[in-house]
Amino acid sequence: WSAPGTFRRGHLIVVVDGCIYNREELGPGRTDSELLANLYLEYGFEAALNRINGDFAVSLYDQDTGALWLARDRFGLKPLYYVSQPESFAFASRPGALLTLPRVNGAVSREFVSLFAASHYRYFDNRPERSPFEDVAQLPAAHLLKVVDGQVRMTRYWSLLDLPDMAEPADALA
Repeated sequence: WSAPGTFRRGHLIVVVDGCIYNREELGPGRTDSELLANLYLEYGFEAALNRINGDFAVSLYDQDTGALWLARDRFGLKPLYYVSQPESFAFASRPGALLTLPRVNGAVSREFVSLFAASHYRYFDNRPERSPFEDVAQLPAAHLLKVVDGQVRMTRYWSLLDLPDMAEPADALA
């Protein structure tokens, strides 16, 4: 049995929630999950993400290294929440699934909710790594997370380049 968006090959289990738009330029793979597995094996996880254009939340588990990799697309269109505790780590596309776990407190984050409401319901005014719940974190857009032996490391894998203003005349730019 395999859930939609899931690909399993040997020591790899890959799940993609979303869509890769530039798959035709990235090589073989019948599904987005298989394509990500192929890119990971060839380039590594972070370099694979930098080749992908799309909206996605992904997980990749490498049984050989014991590493669990999570990532969100560059603009955070697909959500990805997680709970990291000394004895466990869990993730889901919605925080409600994590609130059903033992030892996960469903207390509302007053800071998050206050900022959200005071900012007229804009997400970008909040801290991107937080969620509406105290015990649940959110992986920010354009970030990856690696979990190995209970150690969690988060890294930004992409950022928008700030290019200088164009100085050419308007008709030359047109």
